[in-house]
Amino acid sequence: NRATRIFMPGNNLSGEIPPEIGDLSELTMLHMGGANLQGSIPREIGRLQKLDTLILSINPLTGTIPEELYSLSNLRRLSLSNTQLTGGISPSIANLRNLRMLALWNNNFNRDIPEEFWTMNWLEEIYLGQSLEGGSIPPAIGDFTSLRILRIFDSELSGPLPKEIGRATNLRELHLPNNKLTGPVPDEINDLPYLRSLVLEGNSFDYLPVLVGLDSLQWLNISNNKFTYADMLPNVDLITENTSQKPFGDSTVVNGYKFESLRLDPNLEIINGQQYQWYRNDQPIPGGNEHYFFIDDVRDEDDGLYYLAVTHPDVASLTLLRNPLFVVIKEGNPPAPKAVEVISPNGDGINDEMTIKNIELYPEHRVLIYDVLGRLVYETSEYDNINNPFIGIGNTNGFKELPSGTYYYLIDVGDNKKNGTGFFVLKRR
Repeated sequence: NRATRIFMPGNNLSGEIPPEIGDLSELTMLHMGGANLQGSIPREIGRLQKLDTLILSINPLTGTIPEELYSLSNLRRLSLSNTQLTGGISPSIANLRNLRMLALWNNNFNRDIPEEFWTMNWLEEIYLGQSLEGGSIPPAIGDFTSLRILRIFDSELSGPLPKEIGRATNLRELHLPNNKLTGPVPDEINDLPYLRSLVLEGNSFDYLPVLVGLDSLQWLNISNNKFTYADMLPNVDLITENTSQKPFGDSTVVNGYKFESLRLDPNLEIINGQQYQWYRNDQPIPGGNEHYFFIDDVRDEDDGLYYLAVTHPDVASLTLLRNPLFVVIKEGNPPAPKAVEVISPNGDGINDEMTIKNIELYPEHRVLIYDVLGRLVYETSEYDNINNPFIGIGNTNGFKELPSGTYYYLIDVGDNKKNGTGFFVLKRR
């Protein structure tokens, strides 16, 4: 019981930590990381009041962290990472007033970070992750003026990164990957003069300030967020990891009404140099090279999944993708049929026949053509722009070539509001 330091990491031991560990009252270091220790941490460990360093990481320990551990008033380094401990972090952790390094990642806590943890502004290194669920980073992070390393990953942290982070001016490493943080990266991030490594990948941040104050920055990973080229371009020389981002915009269903127009907008900031390509059902749309896509006359075949790919020559490794828009076609009001205004059946391939727009929408129809004296000169109920068009030959008094002049037409579709009427000029020369 006169031992002051036990340093036995990485030994292939077995068995449990016995309650008699509490009898080693002079112990200042207990380092048995990776020693294959099993069972629970005995509560008698709380009797080691001179303990400065406790490292039991990489052991299949089970049970919870005993409350007695939180009474170790001289403890400066605590590492219980990569175990099978459950139960989370007790609010009593705030009793460890001399603690400087805390590592509690990859356990089975499945609990939020307690509010009391964020009062521990004397900490210098924090390593949490892969075991905690939820919570947020409070403005109190600004009081952690001694903090050099903050790593919290895979913990479902949500909400914003508070602007008070800029007051933690001793930070060297800020790693918050694979959480659910949202909103802007605060401009105050530039107030961290010693920051060497900034890792924000795997969140949903949607704004990145121009990083002008981070003179010590050596590593920047902002991939898999919701940043755009407006965020990337001013910082492209600082980015050291890939720049891939989550799709922007919301996936949604868009109703398109037949015979009407439809505009698909990307909900993306437009900046110079961006290049666009729209896709439908994963196939590029010819001519779909604007930041929006416009369908002038919606038809059944226009349904499908649409998305936009955005590139920029100055960030060649990044393609921004818009979340898909699911276009569903619904019945609309078909437009009235309308004929061309000039017919010149001279065989030159230009206006040789009378084209009637939208006639195919009305299988039940009658096309009537009259001369200026009101005499019916042409009639059919089987009009077809390809196979049976009017080519300047009357059919009501034998098949005769009609002379040049003005003629009037009526396209009867059984609905006075939709009947097509108008005139055209027949030219023979």
